[in-house]
Amino acid sequence: MDSDDQTVKIGFYDVGPSFFRTCENPEADSEEDAVNAYLQILHNHPEFVGVRNEERFTVLGIMISSLCKNLTEGENNKRTSTSCLSKEKIPDTLLEIVRGVGVGETNPGWNKMVPWSDIDRVYTIWHDIDHWYPIAIDLVTCEIWIFDSLFRNAALPDLRYRRYKGTRKLRRLLPDLLKHSGIFETRATIDREWDLRFAHPDHCFNQTDNHSCGIFSLKMIEVLMSRQGPANIDEGHILEIRKFIAERTYTYFKHRLYESK
Repeated sequence: MDSDDQTVKIGFYDVGPSFFRTCENPEADSEEDAVNAYLQILHNHPEFVGVRNEERFTVLGIMISSLCKNLTEGENNKRTSTSCLSKEKIPDTLLEIVRGVGVGETNPGWNKMVPWSDIDRVYTIWHDIDHWYPIAIDLVTCEIWIFDSLFRNAALPDLRYRRYKGTRKLRRLLPDLLKHSGIFETRATIDREWDLRFAHPDHCFNQTDNHSCGIFSLKMIEVLMSRQGPANIDEGHILEIRKFIAERTYTYFKHRLYESK
């Protein structure tokens, strides 16, 4: 990796080479920013993992759990058959993401925004309590699929009710989010209840520690994008994957910096 002191910009962050080396360090506090940076690369350039142009999906260049945090916090925020979240309570950034109209200053590096009404699936990473995991939002079947690298190492019933509180609330929020976006009038998506699904452990990576979930999640997003099928990746591959992500991220954003001059 380049060792000079040149900084590059990611959203509101001005960062240098040392920032990207944090994603090689499992204890780094700024790993969340590095994960968001790599998600932005996958959003802008799905061809990096062999995706063809005709694929009907998008990758969100940010973990939307941070945007949904205030909407999903608290046990009183429960959706019933008669309840509804008003448009005024939904952040404009979330509505803009669904509409595919760009997200202003929040994520200035995004490109190729696409309305969710034109695609079938949305891939992103969710942050619940102390854990990150990839999710697939299926706009055709109205399902949220969870691909957790810790499935093989914990009791699934316990995981469902302890670790996935935020995602269960996202399931209740999606109908209102899609409705207020104003682009789904001709599709039945906004009138359906959403289901939460858990991918079989054999279709997920095998994580045995407590500090590599961000890297496992990014790699799983690549697998889902490219439709490679289950991959035999475990802790023995993590250091190599961390280094690859760090080098690609730094090189990509440094190149963007030079292009903008």
